[in-house]
Amino acid sequence: MVRPWDGSVNRFEEAEELETRLEDLIGELIRDGDGNQFAQSNNVGRAQRVKYMVGELLGYDISNAGLRTKIWKDIKPITYLPHRLSVFSMCWNNWQPWTYQIPSDSDDLVAIILYDNDDDSIRDVIVETAETCLSWDTTGTRTTKHQATILTQTRLDANATVLDYCGIPQIVDVLQPLIGSEISNSDNRRRGEELCTLISEQNNTEWEENGQFPDITFPRLGVNLECKVQDSNVIDLGQFHPEDTNVAGNANCSPSETIYCIACVSSNIITGFILSYGRDLVTNGISIIESQAYKLQIRMPNHLFTRSD
Repeated sequence: MVRPWDGSVNRFEEAEELETRLEDLIGELIRDGDGNQFAQSNNVGRAQRVKYMVGELLGYDISNAGLRTKIWKDIKPITYLPHRLSVFSMCWNNWQPWTYQIPSDSDDLVAIILYDNDDDSIRDVIVETAETCLSWDTTGTRTTKHQATILTQTRLDANATVLDYCGIPQIVDVLQPLIGSEISNSDNRRRGEELCTLISEQNNTEWEENGQFPDITFPRLGVNLECKVQDSNVIDLGQFHPEDTNVAGNANCSPSETIYCIACVSSNIITGFILSYGRDLVTNGISIIESQAYKLQIRMPNHLFTRSD
């Protein structure tokens, strides 16, 4: 990647000036390398593409930096020097950045690219200082999030089958007919709700979403399922560490005793399942990312979010 400036220069552009430069993005469509719209749940791919678009507009020579290449992976949010710019894309005014994503230096800038949820067209660009963005956090709420990664071989082993590490055939019998089912092109939470509904219907039980942990209880079997829909190898495990032995949620069980039911999805089709107790995830090819991260809960001021309406 060739940066368009003298590396010895250390300067910052004013937020208003940079916002004016980035306004050229308004009206552009956020599309993948083949010109297709991203799946609604593919926030990572969409965010990467937006950073790519910003880089091009600012004069980066990233013609050889494909989204999956090492060159592109080296483009971190705040390496748009000398702009010191973090880039976020969002369609709602409820902003949930990781704590490490907003630089604490008040001279740093944050660009928020607002896009339309229907066609992923960029409708506005807002550039503010990090200090201003952090001032929008009026609640101080921090949401704990644990993450894990599925080993590539584990995902391959789960193709077209239920990879059962729990030894409960009754659950396998419920999940097996769901392979090949379609999951809607929606956000992760709604897809998770849809998966829980599919499983419950297949099991002839009722299910209702109320933010519970774990998601589904099988009283006759004495087991509980925490359900995840995964397009990629990264799993958002939520606020509970899967190896925690303390009782959590409302099912009188610990995360370590909970069965994590991971639906592997490709092009919105369920291709297979992985079943593992929380305590055994690492043994069963799912690596837990031990660093605990927090998400901020920030509501963007309405006068900024709606100014392009």
